[in-house]
Amino acid sequence: MTGPIADSQPARDNESEFTELAGQGTDLVNFMVRGDETGLSDSVKAAVMGLEDAE
Repeated sequence: MTGPIADSQPARDNESEFTELAGQGTDLVNFMVRGDETGLSDSVKAAVMGLEDAE
């Protein structure tokens, strides 16, 4: 095994992509477990935050 690659943009891009995909995987698992209710709670939170910002 090699150590971390310093100052390598492709490596940083790969790490960013991995983090993004991991988040999407978590969202998918939550949807599979909780069904449509998953998106509803996120939508309500976003709406409330938007209203608070508007005030």
